[in-house]
Amino acid sequence: MSSILSQQKDAVLVEQEPENEMERLRRENAHLRKDKALLSDYIRSKTNQLLRVMGTATLQPEELDDATLVEVDPIGIVAESFQQVLEHLRETNEDLDEARQNLQAVFDSVGVGIMVVDADMHIVSFNRKMREWFDIDDSAIGKSCRGVVCDGAQPRNGCIFHDVMVSRRGERCGDTVLGDRHYQAMAAPIKNARGEIDRVIIVYADITDRKRMEDVLREAQIRMHSIFASVQAGIILVDCETREIVHANPAAEDITGYRLHDMVGHPCQGFICPTPKGQCPVLDLGETVERTETEILRADDRSLPILKTIVPIDLDGRPHLLETFVEITELKHMEESLRQALTEVQSGRERIDAIVRSIGDGVVVTDTEDRVVLMNPAAEEFFKVSLVGKNIHDAGSLFEDQRLYQNLVSALTSSETEDFHRTSSAREKSRVLQGRSSVIRDLGGRERGHVLTLRDLTREREVERLKREFVSNAGHELQTPLTAIIGFSELLIGQEELPEETRQECLRFINEKGEELSAIVDNLLDINRIASGCRLQLHPEKCDLRRLASEVLEPFRSKFIKHDFVLDFPPESLLYRVDPQKLKKVLEGLLSNAVKFSPEGGKVRLLCKRLGDGFELSISDEGIGMAPEQVQRMFEVFYRGHTSNPAFSGTGLGLAIVKEMVDAHGGKIWVDSQPGQGTSFHVKIPLLDNSDAWSPPFRV
Repeated sequence: MSSILSQQKDAVLVEQEPENEMERLRRENAHLRKDKALLSDYIRSKTNQLLRVMGTATLQPEELDDATLVEVDPIGIVAESFQQVLEHLRETNEDLDEARQNLQAVFDSVGVGIMVVDADMHIVSFNRKMREWFDIDDSAIGKSCRGVVCDGAQPRNGCIFHDVMVSRRGERCGDTVLGDRHYQAMAAPIKNARGEIDRVIIVYADITDRKRMEDVLREAQIRMHSIFASVQAGIILVDCETREIVHANPAAEDITGYRLHDMVGHPCQGFICPTPKGQCPVLDLGETVERTETEILRADDRSLPILKTIVPIDLDGRPHLLETFVEITELKHMEESLRQALTEVQSGRERIDAIVRSIGDGVVVTDTEDRVVLMNPAAEEFFKVSLVGKNIHDAGSLFEDQRLYQNLVSALTSSETEDFHRTSSAREKSRVLQGRSSVIRDLGGRERGHVLTLRDLTREREVERLKREFVSNAGHELQTPLTAIIGFSELLIGQEELPEETRQECLRFINEKGEELSAIVDNLLDINRIASGCRLQLHPEKCDLRRLASEVLEPFRSKFIKHDFVLDFPPESLLYRVDPQKLKKVLEGLLSNAVKFSPEGGKVRLLCKRLGDGFELSISDEGIGMAPEQVQRMFEVFYRGHTSNPAFSGTGLGLAIVKEMVDAHGGKIWVDSQPGQGTSFHVKIPLLDNSDAWSPPFRV
């Protein structure tokens, strides 16, 4: 085009002649028109070619003529537009690539399995969840989904792919079992432009845990229904808005006497609940009802005592009251019986406690932690401390006598017998207690603690000591007359030529010692009968007391010439029913005691005075007297008040026998004495009845 213009310019400049110039111009014009037509065709062709590439309709001549086509430079315009389209396509491709990546991320990260198959059931693509759940990889692409996912078997609930292909719309399968897992499957068709199904997208949601929870919930509902129906407590469900009964279990039917259809729809108050309308404890008064004793109204117009609990609950978005109750008629009877039993137990406990506290034996009880839970007064008095509530191992500081404390710990932690010795003090005598510990076990045989019983053996040990002394003294008392009897007997046997006077004197001495032996033996027999519980038999008869006393006193006057025996009786006759032999033994025993303990002689006075209900005898001496502690124990068996002085021999039985004989008469005996001021024994005998033989109850 530029060459043509150059030639035209040269022609104008060179050829100046008009004719030639006109001709030349005509030729050039024709040539130009031809070139312009070629140029227009070329521009139009290239422009249409670019438009077709851009996907746009081509230029038609009527839309743009050739002149305008040459002037507007359509190729440049289309080229610029094409460049813009290419830039737009690049941006669109970038957006599409980003969208594809985002879609792939969503595709892989979604919590369900997604698989795309073609119309022939071949796998096209799948996401990460499908890889995890069905253990497949990229090698599954192009394979049949039935062989890969369903292991070649027809699913139990049918094939969802087949359902979509038949219905040509989306399908849903509620429970598809594949292997040991449960899935909810959904599938939808992807159609092409012709409306044909080109792809099927299948989505699997793992519902195994949900199925398990549903099974658990179903079983729980079954169990709950079973419990609701079989529980022995009555259960009633009340709608808080209508205050009507909506449900009840069989136990509620049994307790109320109503059937379920009779209760449902009825207001609770005034029907089975005795509270008046407007005073519901929970809905109206705002109270809490938990294990509350109340009553329930029955169909037969009776009321029963019940124990009720009410719990507010929500059911289907509506507030309800769940009322549970049990009949406590039997419980009330049992409660009353239990109350009576507890009263009896408490009474028995008080009696046992009183017994434990009043018995003379000490009692100490500990628990499994060696804590003292019971200690009666006898034990407290012996140990001089109260240990209740204290651990026995921590109580050592409370004891002055640590040896006594160690004995207590040893006895409570073992089952052996332990002797407790408490030494005498200025205020108290020595005491000996024997402790025996036993294990306390419950009904199941489990150890629950120890109980220690303390028996006071002071008296027994003293009696044992006195017995030993008695055996020694009795042997001595028996040996003395026996020695004399044997000696004089040998004299009589060995010397036949003894003078008759000497022989008679020896025989009298033997007889005298024999009577002493007889008296000792009688005393032994009497004390044996007393110890064995035999009753002393009385043979009362009317006796003159003056005469009886004189007969007793005469041998003492002859034998003990250093003593002045005074008989002080009233002048009138004293006739009483007594057992003369036993009363003689009483007087002989008291006179022997008076003579023995007044070795320097002195006056021994035997006094008798009449009383309204009997008589009283008193024997007084001027001897060494007795201390108060000796007076207190004077009538104990084997007791001898002056053991330190060998001059005062004896068996320790005489005064004990005297007291028993006085007691047999229903009388009493007592002593007045001071050290160095002599002793007075007083005997009071009441009037006896007229029976020939009389025996009062034996008393130990």
